[in-house]
Amino acid sequence: MAPRIESWDDFLWVAEAVDEETGQFRYTRVVATAEEDDDDMVFHGYLYKRQADVSLSEATGALARIPDDEIFPRCSRSLGLTRAPDELQPCTYIKRPNLALYDQLLLARCDVVVDVVRKELLEEAQALEAVTAGDSSSSSSPHPNFIGYYGCRVRRGHITGIMLDRHPFDLHGYLKSGHVLGDKACFMRGLASAVRYLHALGWAHNDLTPSNVLVSDDQSAILAGFGAARRIGERLGANRGTEGWTEHDVDDYTTSKAEHDVEALARLNAWLDDPTF
Repeated sequence: MAPRIESWDDFLWVAEAVDEETGQFRYTRVVATAEEDDDDMVFHGYLYKRQADVSLSEATGALARIPDDEIFPRCSRSLGLTRAPDELQPCTYIKRPNLALYDQLLLARCDVVVDVVRKELLEEAQALEAVTAGDSSSSSSPHPNFIGYYGCRVRRGHITGIMLDRHPFDLHGYLKSGHVLGDKACFMRGLASAVRYLHALGWAHNDLTPSNVLVSDDQSAILAGFGAARRIGERLGANRGTEGWTEHDVDDYTTSKAEHDVEALARLNAWLDDPTF
């Protein structure tokens, strides 16, 4: 069933895309989900005019459903994943497939679009399951600075999202919006403690960036974004870190290593002294 759109707030997101090299406008993309019907279907559309010139009716009319198999991995008991509770709570957040990546690969007519987008979501769910030992009755977090994990949201035999504790800001957005960390050293100690705990489990995060560290209400660091997390020594999967936050080029970033996180912690610490957005 198509989502009920009564205002711009009913869209999951609306954004303009620009050419990375020239900065010229390309299109406005709209994305919506049918959460009110509890079926998690995803709809998107493209409009070749500036966002400010798009009417609500035009945006709604552009929506077309994305087939489940193009963005959602299949769910089976053999995966051993915790199933999240059906009811959404105000304190929870559903992490969806990477729709921006889907958009980029689709428009580039990339043959791997389906595999990459589905694989990213599944790999993050598997990593969270392994390092948090999910329990759907409450958020499961073995460390106070880990994101709380409730399990996978399943609809129509597909994993449609990962249910996590909700935090309003990641570190990048928190500082960009004008907030100030009261105690940077305390924040970094909490983050480093979470990383050490992860390493003690035999895992590395491999993608520590300001966007993958959340800020709690009491200004504690919350480690999130486990899409690149792997057991130390294993090959990385669909997610291979973020350009600018790795010690090597992303193309050479192939194996899970604790050293990746140690280097990224140092970069984060330096970035906090002079954040750029």
